[in-house]
Amino acid sequence: MSGVLIDSDVLIRAYQADDQDPRVARAKDAVEELARRGEGFVALQNLDEFAAVLLNRSVPTVAAARVRAAISGLEDVFGVLRPGARTLDSALHGVEKHRLGFWDSMIWAVAHENGIDEVLTGEPPPHPLIEGVRYRNPFS
Repeated sequence: MSGVLIDSDVLIRAYQADDQDPRVARAKDAVEELARRGEGFVALQNLDEFAAVLLNRSVPTVAAARVRAAISGLEDVFGVLRPGARTLDSALHGVEKHRLGFWDSMIWAVAHENGIDEVLTGEPPPHPLIEGVRYRNPFS
């Protein structure tokens, strides 16, 4: 399988309504393009973080029913990748060998295990290619 895993920060920006922030439009364009092409994926971890940020840290916060509807829409459009039995071990490998932060390494591990060749993120690691997984920043 190939495709693009959409990281949490891009999903969150795409959901925002801030017309003054150019990252919002770029995130929306990138997410919509992946939806049109049928090449987008999200990890369960991305959906968890998306929900937590909208419920607890966005201003104003978003009602749980709206978050649930947004996640349902994402699940209808994008494949949802879940960690497997070896994901934690792979993520720890990413922490050791590639100096990734733990949660970033979990995203890398899920992408790597599922043959995803690109991660779309606003915070790419210092190395843009890690064991076959490329990182691309839609905001730059």
